[in-house]
Amino acid sequence: FDKAFIGIPKGVLGRAKPFYGTYEQALIKIPNLKKYTKKLPTVVYMQGSEEFNSSIEFSKWITEAGYIFFAPNSYTSSNRPIYSSPVPKIVYEQVHAYRQAEIDLFVKRLGELPFVDTQQMFLMGFAEGALAAARYSGNEFVGRIVLGWSCEPSYFTDYPKVGAKESDPFLNIIGRDDKYFGTQ
Repeated sequence: FDKAFIGIPKGVLGRAKPFYGTYEQALIKIPNLKKYTKKLPTVVYMQGSEEFNSSIEFSKWITEAGYIFFAPNSYTSSNRPIYSSPVPKIVYEQVHAYRQAEIDLFVKRLGELPFVDTQQMFLMGFAEGALAAARYSGNEFVGRIVLGWSCEPSYFTDYPKVGAKESDPFLNIIGRDDKYFGTQ
């Protein structure tokens, strides 16, 4: 949790600029952060199978809109299943199970933070993280954004189940030129 990526909007505790870094760094640079009690809507972002660098634009857009951006840093855990595509689907399913547990544990920790509005949390994911966001069956989120996965059977799952309730806002976006799903 402490190694998670966070974006904090400008104005929080008088900051003139948004903050981007890890939660651990935020606690050092913004010492009163744990005492900040103004509740802010929050986006939990599940990165894909690649390094977080490809997701920096998402964090800026979300933070500039006034939301807290929080992304578990999947690569800091020694328990995370590692693979190099292509692998058998059972390996991908092990990763997907890990990502579900990651969301569950992360959400529990977010409830400890006084500045997170737990009634206004959104779940967003890209590629491998999109499958995690789509499949998550908890009811903590008021909406989901699934990017770069078609919510259909694919090379990394035969089970495209969606954990959101039918009434939950759900946005699925795939770029026309997405190398895995765009041409299909």
